[in-house]
Amino acid sequence: MNPKIKKDLAVSIFFAVLAISYLYHAQSISVFSPFGQQGPDSKTIPNIIGGLMLFLSVVLFITTLSNWRKTKSLETPALTAEQTKKFPIKLVLSLALLSLYIACYQDAGFIVSSITYLILQSIVLLPAEKRKKWILFIIVLSIVFTVSIYYVFSKYLTLFLPVGILG
Repeated sequence: MNPKIKKDLAVSIFFAVLAISYLYHAQSISVFSPFGQQGPDSKTIPNIIGGLMLFLSVVLFITTLSNWRKTKSLETPALTAEQTKKFPIKLVLSLALLSLYIACYQDAGFIVSSITYLILQSIVLLPAEKRKKWILFIIVLSIVFTVSIYYVFSKYLTLFLPVGILG
C-alpha cells in the first residue's frame, strides 16, 4: 500500500476517534443559554465542530479507500533510503507550536496567542521560498480572523474568551 494512502487512512481514523471523544465530552458542558429556549446554548458550537470533524474524517476515509482501489492495480515504485529516513520536522514544529499555544492561551489571552500561533504555524507550513512573498498577507489574515472570531464569540454568542494581557 502506498505510504500516502496509509497516512491518510491513519489520519482519518485518528480524527474520527478524536471527534467521537470530543462529542462525548461536549455533552458534559454545563448548559448556558443566553438566548432563552430558542437559540444556541453553550453546547451548540462544540457539537457543530465535533460533528463537522467526524463528517470530514469519514469523507477522508471514504475518499482514501476509493483512491486506493483505483490505484491498487498500478505498481508503486519502491521508496529510496532517503525517502524512508526523512525526519518530519514540520510535524514536530507544529506540535511544539500547538503546545506553546495551549500553554500561553490563558495568560496571554485569546487574541495575542491566536495571532501569534497562526502567524508562526503559517510560516512553518509555507515553503521557505514563498515566505517572504506571503508574510504580510499571513499577518493581516491572522489579525482579521482572530479579531473576527473574538468579536463573534463575545458580542453575538456571549461566550467570553480569555482577554489576557490586553485586558
